Amino acid sequence: MRRFLQTPAWPIWLLILTLTFVQGVIWLNTIPPWGAPDEPGHFLYVQLFAELGRAPRPEDVTPERWRNVIASMEAHRWSAYVHPQGSETPPTQDPIFLASGAQIGQKPPGYYALAAGWLRLLPHWREQPLARQLRWLRWLSLLLHTLTTAMALGLTRRLWPDARHRALGMGLLTGLLPMVGFIGVSVNNDALTMLWGAAGFAGLILARTRLGWSLMLAWTVLGTVGIDAGLAFLWPLALARWLFFAPAPHGLRLRPHAELRASWRVGVILALILIPSFLLIPNPHWAAGWRPIETGRSRADGQLFLQAKGAPARISQTLSGLLIVQRQGQPLTVTVQAAGSGGTLIMRLVEEGGESEALCPLSAQIPTTCQLTHGLSVRAHHIGLHLILPAGKARIRVVLTDPAGWSLLLNGDGAIPAPLGDPLFTWLEKRLPLPAGYFSRALYGHAWDVPSLIRYAAYGAFAWASFWGWFGWLTRPFPWWVYVVLAVATLAALVGLWRKVFSGRRAAGEAEWLAAGAVWLISVQVFAPMLGQAWQPQGRYFFPALLPMAILLILGWEALIPSSRRDWLPAGILLALTALNLLAL
Repeated sequence: MRRFLQTPAWPIWLLILTLTFVQGVIWLNTIPPWGAPDEPGHFLYVQLFAELGRAPRPEDVTPERWRNVIASMEAHRWSAYVHPQGSETPPTQDPIFLASGAQIGQKPPGYYALAAGWLRLLPHWREQPLARQLRWLRWLSLLLHTLTTAMALGLTRRLWPDARHRALGMGLLTGLLPMVGFIGVSVNNDALTMLWGAAGFAGLILARTRLGWSLMLAWTVLGTVGIDAGLAFLWPLALARWLFFAPAPHGLRLRPHAELRASWRVGVILALILIPSFLLIPNPHWAAGWRPIETGRSRADGQLFLQAKGAPARISQTLSGLLIVQRQGQPLTVTVQAAGSGGTLIMRLVEEGGESEALCPLSAQIPTTCQLTHGLSVRAHHIGLHLILPAGKARIRVVLTDPAGWSLLLNGDGAIPAPLGDPLFTWLEKRLPLPAGYFSRALYGHAWDVPSLIRYAAYGAFAWASFWGWFGWLTRPFPWWVYVVLAVATLAALVGLWRKVFSGRRAAGEAEWLAAGAVWLISVQVFAPMLGQAWQPQGRYFFPALLPMAILLILGWEALIPSSRRDWLPAGILLALTALNLLAL
């Protein structure tokens, strides 16, 4: 193996790029038409862009276009692929397809403009069958995916010219990871997002002048605005890169390199202390917009406290996605237990097909139990639950259930936080942008109670599993024992990183710091929106930070291997990825 690694760089690069391309071709021919998540909506975006010569608007999508796409899906037995263990359901009745929706009006136009130009290169593309057009667009995704692998090889070669095994391992991880190959050759904006994120991260590491930093900052802004909001994690990384490592005017620095590198262990320890302590900090009343009444309440009570002063007090929660689509046509029941003064509490359920409302009289002595039943329409995708107190104050416990008795609200014992009254947080919600009341959901105690934490853990486990491999429309996982092996490999990388950080042999360099920062930021970006909301993160949301994640995995595994054996690390990675791809295919 050592002799192989001592060969010139270009044959090794060519071998890895060839393997990446071959794996992509296999995926391209293995995935049936429309077999990747949300491909119909992405394809329709590209097709309309190519026809109109501009970014399409939602009103440009006609029912006939959807009928053509659905007819092609049925002709290629989309349901049989997506639901291998179940009966075939027409796409028009499939909750997974109904929850995907169109991408037009939701995604920036960058990728779709590029793909529209590529589609026009197909001879007589307007007359070609839709499946043929889709396959042609997949070739563009494959080229972008291969360029991402080349970016990984180039970066590691530049960072560690004497550690050829790192470059080889990085290239194999970014090129042959099954889920990256599966998503990277499908018709969506992920392939360009991965390439853009890889180039941005590499540029942030390699930039050494203020001009270079400025170009990278412009690159990150352009990518976030024009390609995908998933690239937003690069913004704070670019700012940190400039503050701590880039030359400042007149020779000034915020902190010298030596001081920074000597204090990295302190930073790691502080982070490990502060992260869990966040769960223990008492939540102030103002953080959820409530007045300091009945301060003796317990988190375990699962009760809300409303007080109307001058204007009605209102609390609400919106549910969407499969949680609602799978219950279309079914009755949902709101059960409220309330006590207080002020007359009545208004209960209201709102969705695309209409709304229902009921009044709940309040008593200061005995809690009143009220119910509101609403039949979901067959086209419901979102539902909003609103509790309104016109006057007075009240203590409320609320539960929303389906016919099977499943509780659908996301804050454990039935507590729904109110919109924030603090102007700073309200301003942040509008500017970031975030849904109204986001910070109250994240800060309120019942976003962190046991049922909610269990749900977050399940969401996190699924995001981790779907990073390594969860195919189809997230309906075709690996066998369970594969995830056990992958969990051991992930844990080994974490242990290796821990040993590397606290071994004391060498201070972490800029590349390691930036990789760790990128992974931390992409994790916050992926998981923060799920707090208090019905939002399931997926593993592919981590792919914009594929390069820094691969760097940390390689460095972690390397730390567990004796120096004399590290040249064999790429061989082990190649064998493992080959086995994973064979299982996936």
